[in-house]
Order: sequence, then C-alpha cells, then structure tokens
Amino acid sequence: MGLDNKIFESDGQIKRILRGVSIVNGVKRKPDRTPITIEVLSELVRACNSHTFDGVILKAAMCLAFAGFLRVGEFTYDKWDSTSPTIAVTRSSITFEPKTVSLLLPRSKSDPFRKGITIPMPATDKDTCPRRAIKLLFKLYPAPGNTPLFCRESIDGYKNQRFFTRKWFINNVHDLLLKAGINPAGYNGHSFRRGAAHTVAAAGMSDNEIKTLGRWAGPAFKLYTGQNDARWLSVAKNLTTKNPHTDAAPPLDHRR
Repeated sequence: MGLDNKIFESDGQIKRILRGVSIVNGVKRKPDRTPITIEVLSELVRACNSHTFDGVILKAAMCLAFAGFLRVGEFTYDKWDSTSPTIAVTRSSITFEPKTVSLLLPRSKSDPFRKGITIPMPATDKDTCPRRAIKLLFKLYPAPGNTPLFCRESIDGYKNQRFFTRKWFINNVHDLLLKAGINPAGYNGHSFRRGAAHTVAAAGMSDNEIKTLGRWAGPAFKLYTGQNDARWLSVAKNLTTKNPHTDAAPPLDHRR
C-alpha cells in the first residue's frame, strides 16, 4: 500500500509498543490451580462413600490420578465406541504386581505418536494407595477388559455406560472437598498432577526425578511445583530446626 514500514525494522521499538499495549489493556491472567497434595487427597479419600459405586470409582480415580501424575483428560472421556479401547484407558490397561500397579496409557500429551506409556505406581500402607483402590474396584465391580477403566453408575451396569466426563469428575471432587470442609475454589482437573509435583518437591526429590515421574521433557514442571515454593519451605523448615550450638557453621576465615 506504499506505507512506511521502517518501524518493523526496530525490534526494541516493537517490544516497547507491545509492552505499552499490555499495560493499557492488561494481560488476562490464568486462574490459579490449587494443588491437591497428599494431605488433601487423604481428606478426599476419607470423604468418599466406599459403600457406593460412585464412591469406589471416585476413590480409585483420584488415587490413580495423584500417584500417576495424570492429566484429567487421560482417564476421562465424553464418548465411547468400538474404537475407544485403542485410545483410552480400559480395564485391561491395569496390571497388578505384588508390590505395584501399572497403568498403560495408549496415548497422552507426551506421547504424540501413540506408542503407549506404562506408568508403574508402588503399593503403600496408606489409604491413598492406588493399588488397593483399583483392586477394590475390580473386586466389587468386575467388567470386561475392553470396557472403560472408570464409568458412572448405571442401572443396567456396563451395558449402558454413563460417560466418566471431566465435568462430572471435577464436580464430584468439589463436592468431596466441601464434605471434607475444604473450600473448592481453585481446584480443578490439573490439581492432582500439580499436587503430586508439590508433594515430591517438598519431599526433596531432584528436578530430574520430578520430570521423570510427571513425564515432562522440559522445564515446564516448575510451573507445577509452585516455582519450587514447596522445596523452599522444606529447606526453611530444616533451617529453623537446626541446633545453633551443635549445627553452627564454622567461623569465617577473614585472612582470605
């Protein structure tokens, strides 16, 4: 159009213009995602009704989501047809070993070519143990291997499955939080993945260990550990519990 375009040759000027635009118009901030740590998960598990189908399903899903660092979309679904077992988790995706339970994810964000990822999870003696929760689900409500790993209660069992959707799962987690006396504001589907990262960071795991557990390829895992807030708190706790007489640092050598 014959207009002057010299301004686009100056990177610094363009950056200042964009910065001015963001200041004037504001930058939309993503809502906070409150982490579901191991302590919160314990409260949720205790709030579940283990005498109902939905209660057993929810407990198993929550324990698995936390222990496996799962994204909510990796175990929920909006539809189910003949092709679903090839792309979604089913009963046959679970493998039990004496001290572990493994989940085979046929597809995930970190597996774009759908090679499948196996996530092993250890058994524990806590009420949040994923192996115990899944074992109870399979025992009380058996189903064929090609059926969904999780589904909602249905009048005629697995013949007419009610879809285990993201919305239904999160709504029920919110109900359990309220039942446990916890404000559900800020909790969403990613809260389990974030909470697992917070928990292991506070336990002192290294960055590489956290990346391996959460299947992160780059530094994005730091967004899930609260920019290392949990680890800082852990270190600060160690500092405040040290004995100033027995754990004091050696005096500085001022001759250096």
